[in-house]
Parts: sequence; C-alpha cells; structure tokens
Amino acid sequence: MQWPARPTTAAVRALGHRSRRFRSGAVSLALGVALLGACSTGGSSGGDLGGIKQPANNRVLCGLIASLPDAGSALQTADVRDPAKFTQALNAAVTAYVATLDDIAGRVDNSLKTTVADVRRLVLAHRFADAIDARIQLDTWIADHC
Repeated sequence: MQWPARPTTAAVRALGHRSRRFRSGAVSLALGVALLGACSTGGSSGGDLGGIKQPANNRVLCGLIASLPDAGSALQTADVRDPAKFTQALNAAVTAYVATLDDIAGRVDNSLKTTVADVRRLVLAHRFADAIDARIQLDTWIADHC
C-alpha cells in the first residue's frame, strides 16, 4: 500500500486561505442576521406607568417584532466549516425571518408597509447590512409603541 503524496506547501496555503475566507464570510453573514434580528422592545414613554394597557393589536405586533431575533438563532450554532450545513441553516433563518416579516406586514400601519417590504426584499437578497439600515423606521415605531 502506497501512501498518497503529501500536498505541496502552496496547495496547503491556498486551501487555508480559501477556508479562512469562507469562515470570515460565513461569520459576517451570521452576525448580519443576528444584528438584523435585534430590536428594541422597551421604549415606552415616560408617562406610561403600566396603568394603561396597550391595544391588543400593538401587543401582537410587538410580540412578532420581538420574535425576529429567534429567526437567526439557528445560525449561532451552525457549523461554518461545513458550507452545505451553514447554507441550509442560513436559508432556514432567512425563511423564518421573512415569514415573521410577512405577519408583521399585515399588522403595521400603512406608513410602515413600505419599510417592511424593503427589509423583506433586502433579507431575501442577503443584503443584511442594508436591511438593518432599512429597519430604522420600524424600530423607531416599535420603541414608541411597545
């Protein structure tokens, strides 16, 4: 039995560089999804001392938006060394996030429907940093109403 030839130093370096680059990109995507899911849910006004109840519509909407980070939670345990498994986890996270955005879109004011649609479009395109920027108007509304 003959052992396979040892890889050349150049081949090992190229593979290591490619692997580091993939891991770096995968971690960036995971962070993007996690940041995209982050939202502020504690922004009540100073005059609200808990005696006034929120309308049921806002309670449901606030709960949906608070659940957005759960969509990206599977990415935190995804193995970035296995591209197929990571891609599967990323696709599942994007699908869950978009499904939650679809629920939110049916409940928000007309003034926010465009914002939700823009965030949805950007998430589907895996443009997570742009989606975070697009969410500012939605996050501001949530801070004021939840």
